[in-house]
Amino acid sequence: MKKRTVRAFVEWASVNDGGRRSPVYPGYRPMIRFIAHIEEFEKIGRDVVIVECNNINSRQGNILMQFVADSAPDELLKLKEEFELLEGGRVVGKGKIEAIVNDEK
Repeated sequence: MKKRTVRAFVEWASVNDGGRRSPVYPGYRPMIRFIAHIEEFEKIGRDVVIVECNNINSRQGNILMQFVADSAPDELLKLKEEFELLEGGRVVGKGKIEAIVNDEK
């Protein structure tokens, strides 16, 4: 089964603000928290995998991402959805989904 893949623009937190010390890379797997569903995070917080990223040495850029688990709610990966990417309890990036790249089932 193919998973929904989306393109998103992300602004990465600086190290001083709790961000990563090293750049992101394809295969990086942070937790995603959707801003519109922040109160439900405990129930719907999920791992995503970064499939592709550009401008990895800058503080912002585009990524392709998808949920790791097949049972994850793909319907949350929708246009204009705002999110935070987390490592543990730290927010390492904030972004917005710009396009659905692949939605085949």
